[in-house]
Amino acid sequence: MATTRVIQKTRDSNLIALEALPHSQSDTGSPSGPEIFPLLEKWNQPRVNIHRTFATFWSFLVMGANDAAYGALIPYLESYYHLSYTVVSLVFLSPLVGYTVAAFLNHRIHYTFGQRGVAIIGPVCHLIAYIINCIHPPYPVLVVAFIFAGLGNGLEDAAWNAWIGNMANANEVLGVLHGIYGAGAVMSPLVATSMIAKGGLPWYYFYYVMVSA
Repeated sequence: MATTRVIQKTRDSNLIALEALPHSQSDTGSPSGPEIFPLLEKWNQPRVNIHRTFATFWSFLVMGANDAAYGALIPYLESYYHLSYTVVSLVFLSPLVGYTVAAFLNHRIHYTFGQRGVAIIGPVCHLIAYIINCIHPPYPVLVVAFIFAGLGNGLEDAAWNAWIGNMANANEVLGVLHGIYGAGAVMSPLVATSMIAKGGLPWYYFYYVMVSA
């Protein structure tokens, strides 16, 4: 290994050539040479990512519609089940339970099934919740059904944020992703209220729309 020669001047003006010790690898942090960074995928490169990205956008649209519908449906759930506002408000806590379960299971599910598994398990959890809601079961069953909706949201939320977060221009794509979530959250209360108040349909008809989504 090449060494560096250091010229040190002493008091008697004699020049002494000293051999400086070579730097260790721990001092430099890494071997000399240009650093190599992995090439990040883009939302449109490779081309298959276009379909995948739009699939995540659709997932977040459904998630936003799911989360925002609870508040719009509360008054109609009260009258349908003849329950107080406090009891009916349990539907706000059910998705929280699902999200919490997803937080503990996310790593294991990703490790075992991968992103494709999440792309199947998440929508299946949504379908379980929405199909149960379509048959307007007893209220305790309805509360449990919303746990599955929260579980599906939690799994997909973590998976697609992590995937897009590792892309090039991740901030811009994530901004669009969460903007679409907001669009779903804006639309679902309007759709649910219009179906019930103007269309005269029962509250659970809204979940026919969610099943089709």
